[in-house]
Amino acid sequence: MSWLTYHDSTYGFSIDYPPEYVRLRERTPPQQDPQPVYEVRFLDRQLAQSPTAEFQPPNALIEVFKLPVTQTLAVWLREHEARASRTSIRIGNLEGYRVTLPILLAPNEAYYFARDNHIFRLTFLGEHEQRMIESFRFVNTE
Repeated sequence: MSWLTYHDSTYGFSIDYPPEYVRLRERTPPQQDPQPVYEVRFLDRQLAQSPTAEFQPPNALIEVFKLPVTQTLAVWLREHEARASRTSIRIGNLEGYRVTLPILLAPNEAYYFARDNHIFRLTFLGEHEQRMIESFRFVNTE
């Protein structure tokens, strides 16, 4: 089966996802520090139809945070992910970090990228992580 593509014109990104995932309805993200300005969640279709869908961890989560003009992604990560280990990564033409927080069971790894004045945190849970992360792209917002 061919994969679907999610496009976000407000924050300028796209990502491919498998046909067995559905995009969950928008919600107010839970209170956390830092607070995301936007998020998009994908969940297995069968789980999404269950009465407990809102309590399931998503198979894919993309969170967008504001990046202060005076900060770099590396500095932001030092402030907000101080107990995590960071590895520089390059996926296609994107450069960012893979961040692992060993005190969590799963998901305990996220990918971070920055563009303009935003940080994008991608967290995956399940078998499609590699293909999804490789499909993540920044697109024009015009």
